[in-house]
Amino acid sequence: MICPLHGPIWRENLDYILQKYDLWSRYEPERKGVVIAYASMYGNTENAVEVIANRLAEKGVEDMRIYDISKTHASYIISDAFKYSHLIFASPTYNNGLYFGMEALLREMSVLNLQKRKVALVG
Repeated sequence: MICPLHGPIWRENLDYILQKYDLWSRYEPERKGVVIAYASMYGNTENAVEVIANRLAEKGVEDMRIYDISKTHASYIISDAFKYSHLIFASPTYNNGLYFGMEALLREMSVLNLQKRKVALVG
């Protein structure tokens, strides 16, 4: 039995969860695919993300998750960032800095030390 303080108790399928923990502890992605997280103030960054997603689909990328950070809690984005092999962050600047929602997401992710991903930045 596995009884973590931060999640459900595992009484069955222990091999499954042990394999997941092993993968997560090595920061290896579970799936080949792309997570696109974006912030858009006037719709321009959102349009750019749609173009990028369409181009990726044309190139054969089948598994994509696209998140508007203003509408999606960071925990969902971070969960998929751990699952997928490629990440794209797209954001405008705001008052001489990174748009606040994107800055908050990236700050949270930096604490988790996520690694072994291909990353692209769009600004």
